[in-house]
Amino acid sequence: MAIGTTAAIIGSAAIGAGASMAASSKAAKAQKSAANQASETQYQIAQEDRAFQKDLYDQQRADTQAATDLARQYIANATPAAADALRTGADAAAQHLTAGYGQAINAANSGFGQARTDINSGFDQARTDANSGFDAARTPLQAYASTGNDALDRYYKTFVTGETPYAATDPGYAWRLQQGQQALERSAAARGGLFSGATGKALTEYAQGAASQEFQASADRLTPIVNMGYAANTALSDIEANRGNTLAQLSANRGTALGDVSQNQGRTLAELYGQQGTALGGLSMDYGTRVADLHTGLGTAMANVTTGGNAQINALATQYGQRTSNILGNLSQGVSNAQMAAGEARASGYLGAGKAVSNSMNTLGMLYGMGAFGKGGASSPYGGTGNGLMILGANGRLGGGT
Repeated sequence: MAIGTTAAIIGSAAIGAGASMAASSKAAKAQKSAANQASETQYQIAQEDRAFQKDLYDQQRADTQAATDLARQYIANATPAAADALRTGADAAAQHLTAGYGQAINAANSGFGQARTDINSGFDQARTDANSGFDAARTPLQAYASTGNDALDRYYKTFVTGETPYAATDPGYAWRLQQGQQALERSAAARGGLFSGATGKALTEYAQGAASQEFQASADRLTPIVNMGYAANTALSDIEANRGNTLAQLSANRGTALGDVSQNQGRTLAELYGQQGTALGGLSMDYGTRVADLHTGLGTAMANVTTGGNAQINALATQYGQRTSNILGNLSQGVSNAQMAAGEARASGYLGAGKAVSNSMNTLGMLYGMGAFGKGGASSPYGGTGNGLMILGANGRLGGGT
């Protein structure tokens, strides 16, 4: 082989191996720099994303807490208003109940008062009617009683005690006495002894006999009149007894009726007051129950709002943690992928450089076996020192080694 050709081959192999090694080293550095840059970029993006997620979580958490606080405030504000409305309604209902029962009580008292007035008025009218009836019954008897009383007084004073002297006042007696005396006088005149003593005696005896007979007849005439007066007085007494019984019964009936009215009034008022008390008590109990339910509902609503707000905040925290974990996981995966890509690139570069060097070494070895690198002296066509390989010098020429 010509010396020029051999030198060109050796130089080309050496240059190729060096270039491959230099290129591989430069490529490896570039891949490493690119991987580091990619890792740094992903890290910055991840940090920015984490900061954004943190701000988003803080804002959502603050909004949720503010909404929870606002809801609790609304509930707390609504409760006193609802309690006031319940109180106002209960007071209004109590006033209506009291007014209604007051009207019912007044109406009952008015009705019972009117009933008493009617009973008293009826009793007074019945008593007036009874007295009028008894007075009407007495009127026709008064004359009989009065006449009988006068006859009794005359009879008693004249025929019993003699307090009053008897005087014949009967017109029939005077006529009968006159007729008898005239008959005696005519008889005496006929006999011629009208003015005789015998005639006078006869007239006196006749007058005394007539008077005696008239005294008894007068007493007999007064007796039926006295009896009639007694009967009239007895009838009047019966009338007054009946009047007393009737008026007493009317008074008793009035008392019974007024007592019944008073009892009914008492029962009615007691029932009304009892119903009023029951209604007001039920109203108070209903108000208390509603207020208790209101406060229970307040507590439940507060608890539900608080629980819901905490649940949302916990969900936000879980979501924030998951997103942060995903960001960090993606960052680690991205960095790992970049480093692996860079390592694979460096390994590929180094492998190519190794192959280039290996090929160059194979070429040099082949040249060495062909005797291109002599040991010096006459056996070496290149005039080496005889104890080392010829290497490529700084000027691209092969030189002998030591």
